[in-house]
Amino acid sequence: MALVTTALLSVATTPLPTLSATANPSHGSSNHGTKNPDYWKRDSNRWHSTRWNPNEQYNHWNRPVDYRRQHPGWARHDWQRHRPWKHGWYGRGWYGGAPSWGWWGPRSTAWGITGLATAATINAAVSSAIDAKQTTIVVPESTYQLDYGSLEAPNDHVVTFVVDRDGRSFSMDADCADGELNGYAPTIAAEGQLLNAACQVAFGSP
Repeated sequence: MALVTTALLSVATTPLPTLSATANPSHGSSNHGTKNPDYWKRDSNRWHSTRWNPNEQYNHWNRPVDYRRQHPGWARHDWQRHRPWKHGWYGRGWYGGAPSWGWWGPRSTAWGITGLATAATINAAVSSAIDAKQTTIVVPESTYQLDYGSLEAPNDHVVTFVVDRDGRSFSMDADCADGELNGYAPTIAAEGQLLNAACQVAFGSP
């Protein structure tokens, strides 16, 4: 009987295994199609000062891909009206032309910029690229090239795309309503311009 009691006490006091931090996939996952639907649910307090450090850094260039260039069917005259997903809302409600993203104020101040490239500038770049049979546009105020033919919109505020930097291609996604690039705030001004350009091409008004 003493042996049975000792065995039971041993089982009862054995600590339960803890879950690994990797059990919960991060926003940096490269599998767009397999993300949990909760990934796209925005937290309105995500960028509150008590939860976010404006000096936080994140490597957005961690998804290199081999990408075959393509010319999408919607890339023709009056392309804004031919995009095969919901569009036309991006940028509305911005006060004074400034994004409503929670991180924008402190980070744009640190970058020394007051605004992003205008819709007209980005739209004109895409139209010129289409006319020239080119599949990329240069992102304003950066050395990046956005491959507009790679854009896909899994819902009405998120866009996935491919961008070239220093001769390499990278897969990214952007939450245009919350201002997130791969699930995090842009680290440098050029990344902010990339986020803005992708969102304008995907969801911006003509």
